[in-house]
Amino acid sequence: RHDWEHSKSTHKVIFLNFVNSNRSLVFNNTIFTNGLQSRGGRFSGGANNNVTSNAINSFANNSAVSSLYGVYAANSKNLSILNNYISTNGTNSENIIQLESSSDGAYIYNNTLFTNGSSLGGNTGLFVSSSSGIIATHNNVTIGGVAPSYSFAFSASNSNLVQNNNISVLSGRYGVAFLGDSSHNLINNNLIYVKGTDSNYGILFSGVTGTNNTASNNIIDNNATTFSNSGISLQSSSNTIKVIGNTIRINAAEKYGISLSAASNHNI
Repeated sequence: RHDWEHSKSTHKVIFLNFVNSNRSLVFNNTIFTNGLQSRGGRFSGGANNNVTSNAINSFANNSAVSSLYGVYAANSKNLSILNNYISTNGTNSENIIQLESSSDGAYIYNNTLFTNGSSLGGNTGLFVSSSSGIIATHNNVTIGGVAPSYSFAFSASNSNLVQNNNISVLSGRYGVAFLGDSSHNLINNNLIYVKGTDSNYGILFSGVTGTNNTASNNIIDNNATTFSNSGISLQSSSNTIKVIGNTIRINAAEKYGISLSAASNHNI
């Protein structure tokens, strides 16, 4: 089932709503949403759906907004998101693309992702939670606004590839982050630019207790203004991570090319 959903009572706007839909195509549309729960497209269940060559813009100018996404998926397998322009602009937590609850096998290719909201909850280009086999490649990601933000963030997710992306985080804090028990992830050959004040990291592993995670051949430019900034940071018992062949440039008062802290062991 797929439909257009709009509830005036809650100001909930979901322009495209796919429930247990398979092999559906969303192609060459211009989509605007504006509401307290604003999502350009939502996929719940189903498999092998495709979002290609669309312009998706999700807005929310009310501080009471509870969620703002360009594309949201939960338990939706093998979703393809290709050649789109997707933007968000609001005042609370914003994820341009969010994949959660076993939304495995998504292919995210050649999209332009942009957010410039004033969210105190943070802005994220791609947020992945408990989902595996995600390929994110050849995307251009710009994260603006005023809050600590991520370009890509993976939480408890395995066997993901982040490769050949152009990433700019202009509001601080992280270029690519892996959080929690994540294994067999590769961050390779990305251009990562981070600009902020303190505690900015091009690539962050935090609490990553899984195995066989690798950051290789990335070019990282960290242009922070104050303290505790790193090109690559391993924190909170992040173990068995390979850091190989990266180029790191840092312009900050306190800076580290690669930093390890809080019982992070057996890393290369």
